[in-house]
Amino acid sequence: MPKLVCSKSLESEQVTYYTIEGFSGGEFTEVPASSNPEYGFEYDVSSLSPGKYTVKAHACNPWQCSIASAPLDFTVPETPLQPTGLNISFI
Repeated sequence: MPKLVCSKSLESEQVTYYTIEGFSGGEFTEVPASSNPEYGFEYDVSSLSPGKYTVKAHACNPWQCSIASAPLDFTVPETPLQPTGLNISFI
């Protein structure tokens, strides 16, 4: 499962959720802060439609959100690559 992740915010910033922009026009996708100590958030991108995306994220606490992260460009292929050339043998 492909995931979009971001770095963990400082505990003192009290981040409770993140917003991601760039999936559908000018709308923001809200994602909760991750319980994984390695990441600020983890977002499953396996259901995105094929195409090119440029996304940015914002870290948010109950009072305000950060400025946008640097943009990330990625492409979801038309059809996933199918594993080929599998051979088995008996030794």
